[in-house]
Parts: sequence; structure tokens; C-alpha cells
Amino acid sequence: MTNATFTRINPADDVVVALKQLPKGNVIEGVTLLNDIPAGHKAAMRAIAKGAAVHKYGSPFGLATAAIAAGEHVHLHNVASHPGLSAVPDHEIASEQPPLPALPAWARDAMFAGYVRPDGRVGTANWVAIIPTVNCSVTVARQAAEQATAALRPLLAQYPNIDGVVAIPHATGCGVAANSPQHRQVAQCLANLANHPNVGLVVYVGLGCEVGQFTGAHQAGLLQIQPLIGESRTDRAVEHFVIQRDGGTAETVAGIVAAVQRRLPELNRQQRQPVPASELILGMNCGGSDGYSGLTANPLVGDVANVLAAVGATAVLAETPETWGAHAAIARRAKDAAVGKKFLGFFPWWERYMAIFTELHGFAFSINGNPSDGNKRGGLTTIEEKSLGAATKGGTTPLNAAYDYGAMVDPHMGFTFMNTPGLDQVSMTGLICGGCNLNVFTTGNGSCLGTVLAPTIKIATNSQMFNRMRGDMDFDAGQIVSGRSRDELAQELFAYMLEVASGRQQTRSQVLGYGPSEFEIWNIGPTY
Repeated sequence: MTNATFTRINPADDVVVALKQLPKGNVIEGVTLLNDIPAGHKAAMRAIAKGAAVHKYGSPFGLATAAIAAGEHVHLHNVASHPGLSAVPDHEIASEQPPLPALPAWARDAMFAGYVRPDGRVGTANWVAIIPTVNCSVTVARQAAEQATAALRPLLAQYPNIDGVVAIPHATGCGVAANSPQHRQVAQCLANLANHPNVGLVVYVGLGCEVGQFTGAHQAGLLQIQPLIGESRTDRAVEHFVIQRDGGTAETVAGIVAAVQRRLPELNRQQRQPVPASELILGMNCGGSDGYSGLTANPLVGDVANVLAAVGATAVLAETPETWGAHAAIARRAKDAAVGKKFLGFFPWWERYMAIFTELHGFAFSINGNPSDGNKRGGLTTIEEKSLGAATKGGTTPLNAAYDYGAMVDPHMGFTFMNTPGLDQVSMTGLICGGCNLNVFTTGNGSCLGTVLAPTIKIATNSQMFNRMRGDMDFDAGQIVSGRSRDELAQELFAYMLEVASGRQQTRSQVLGYGPSEFEIWNIGPTY
């Protein structure tokens, strides 16, 4: 039930969510409020015994740590997370096979203008990417990108099919054990960027003595960054420079700039052409969530994810720690047991990962060491509650694939999942390395974030924050609270996505210059 002041998301829920400040004494569904209820926070609609599960989204999101009276504020003082709430018996994995929703008329024959690469992938941009293989070569990469951009600026009219030259700095590539999982993950992420559909020319620049060296092997389209697991077959133009081999900083920068200028006519021959919306690979993330996130922006993105699945595109949900508590429901939607078990396997890995740091530092790290202070101020009480709301970005269709961090995502897969941390920059970097050509990012508190190579559309969960931060936000999902229909807003968001994918519209984070500084590869091991 929903009205202008509150909503009960599922009839089985024990709580309603305030859509605006509700004063003590108000009567809701026949229940008198015993406390003031801030916007985005919860009020109990029935008495809940101590130790009983408390339900929202039709699922348990915590256990009552004290008896809760009908009408009482439900939050940190009387509800806590509990790991036993989300156990998944084997027989329940892939036990549900939800059908694809009917394709709305407004999504039929949807097209965007993209760059079709020889491997069949489609880009929403055409970048020259200068990629350091180690942090030691980041300064050279940045200087080369700046000088190449300055040289290109007077020639833009001659090269209308090039989005620009961008350096992709990161803090990895050395100080790791050679051939370790940590090293292999970094190498694979860097190698995958040569196959990103939004990259037309890639320039790798190394120092020369680092662990993560580019081997120079680019025969038969095989690109390798040591170790050999870090390899990617690519049809893109690749240039390679080594600072210690090529004469030092200034000489290497000059060599990169000359190589980029030499390649510009070739790169400009790639032109946008009409392609179906099924060529989109959409990364989905959230950050700075609030009590509205699971009511407005996240389910709205879920509606669009359903449309993408129906048209044959790919939508990728991420942030494993912020899916803990919703993973049982997702596993039941897996297309088969193999996909479901791979997805569920991410969670015990995370538990072991946290246990290692707990033993090392003597501090109780936990996969459910969320929500953040901002989440709590916004009304989110436990990680289960946060996750149940965050998971609505994935829509309602079957889970068709589960990917490791930064692994290349397949096109035309429908709903999928990537194992990433919840930290926005690290999670989004995994999606970029996986080849997402467009991203959406929902936020309630107003996270300032953008991504390099592929644009990110930022969606506000509430109109107050959208109006306060208009310069940073692209779309106002808070209109749902004001009475706009989700179907109408999904149509508007989908149309906006196609405009951004076609290069006819820039996102606010692109205008503000976000992206390169937010590229952060997940470091899963020790630094030597």
C-alpha cells in the first residue's frame, strides 16, 4: 500500500516506510505512531517479539533485539543483522524460472548509434586509451594524454569520430607476488581494456622493471601482460612504450604523442552506425544509498534491466558484500544450478577474506560490516535491508551468468552478476574492465562519481537531493514518490540511455571531468 506519506512495499511486510517526516501521533493503517519517523525510515505496523524476524520487501532483513510495539520507530536500536536469515539449501538453487516480461511498445525496435568493432562488440564511444602497466608510469601516461589532447584540439573538426585521448591511472602493477591471484587479476583487467568496445586505440606504457610487464607479444592478435593469464585477443590498434627503454620521461611522452597523432586518421575511419539496443552491456551500481533507494531508483533501474533482458542485451549487477542478504532470492532465479552455485560461491570466499583480516589485525571484519553512516542516517538498518533494496536493480528475470572481477562480460546475456567489492570506484572499475559500454549509478545521498571509457548515468533516489545537486545528477527517480508512474519514468530513462549511448547527450559526470581519477583496480592481496 502506498500513499503520499508512506509505503508498505510488500503486503507481508512488518513495517511501512515514511515518504516524508511523519510526526508522533499520526495514524497509519489504524496504527498510531509512537515516535517521530524521519523520511526514509520505518515504523512497525504490528507488534514484533524480541528475537523475531522483521520483514521488508517480503523478506527478513534482521532480528528484533527488543520487543517492538506497533507504531514504534524500527531502526538500529531495536533490529540487528543475522547471518542465518539468508541460508540457501541446494534444492532451492535455480528453483524459480521467472519468465521474461512482455516488451513494452516503447522499447520495440529501439536503436542507438554505436561503433561496431571487428569482434562484433559495439562501442558507445571511440577513445584513445593510454594505459600504464604500473603505477610508476602513470605520470607519463597523464602527460602524454594531456599533450595529445592539446595537439588534437585544433584538429577536432577533422576527426569527428574520436571522443578523445584519456589516461587510465591506477595504483597497481608492482609490489605483488608474480603469478599470484592478485597479480593475475590486475594483469587480466589491464589486458581486457584493449578489447573494451569503447576503445579504438590502446597505448600501453610501462616503466621497464615492474612485475606486471607488457611482454610485447602482439602477434596474431594476442596481447599479453605478464603473467600469461593476463592476455586478451584483440583486433584493436596497440602501441607499446617502456620508459627505461625509450629514453626517459620526456622522450617517452613525445613518442606516445607522435604515435597517437600518426594513428588518428585510421581511428577516425571508424564511424557510428545504427545498432539495436541489444548491443548494450549495462553496468549497474549504487552508492550513498538512503531509505528511498529501494523504493524509487533501484526498482526503476530494475524495470530497465528487465527491458534489456527482453530485447537481448546484457545487464550486470555487482557489489557482492551489498548483495549479502538478497543472495538467496537471486540464486533461486539462476538459470541452472551451475550458475547459481558459482554466484553463491562468491559469498564464502568473502567470509574467508574477512576472516584473514580479522586474524591479522585483531578487529572483527565482516561481510555484513555495512551499512555506512550515511546509509543509516537515510533509514537503512542492516546489510540485509540495504541488499534487498540494492538487488532490485537486477529486475526480476533469470540470472544467466556470474563473472569474476573484471572478467569480460558476454553480450546478449540478459541479467548477470559480477563479483566486486561494494566500494563504488573499485566496483565500477571491475565493470569497466569487463567491457560494460554504459553504466547507471543510483544514489540517495549524492555520490559524486564517474567512469572512464564508458559513461555513467547518475540517478537520484529523491527529488530533494536531485534539486540540490542538479549539476551532478542526470535523472530524478524521486518523481515516483510524487506520483509519476514507474513505467513512464522507465521509458524516459531508457530513451535517455540511448541518447547517451549514441553520443548525442553527455552525462553530468562527463561534463564535470569525473572518470580517470576514479579508476581503481581491486587489490586482493598484500603489497610488498
